[in-house]
Amino acid sequence: MPPQILVVLTDGASTGGEKSLRVPLENLKQSYVNIYAIGIGRSINKRELEMMATPPVKEHVYYVATMQELQTLLTNIGESACKSKCIPGALPY
Repeated sequence: MPPQILVVLTDGASTGGEKSLRVPLENLKQSYVNIYAIGIGRSINKRELEMMATPPVKEHVYYVATMQELQTLLTNIGESACKSKCIPGALPY
């Protein structure tokens, strides 16, 4: 089975706050979904990003300032996540 990956892109704090994220995130994590949290811009709630991501947080939380940085990061995540687990040419982006 190919890896299940969710990439969360955010430009700041969630609208409903951390409390609204807890149950959906826990359900995803219990379903073995690898969650990458990417903050875009300067007003990022670091604690929320770390709460969203699956462990190890240092490998699943990223910050980018520009859309060019985002494109590069997404390419790297896709290649890393699919090492020997994806069909060639079927990267998740």
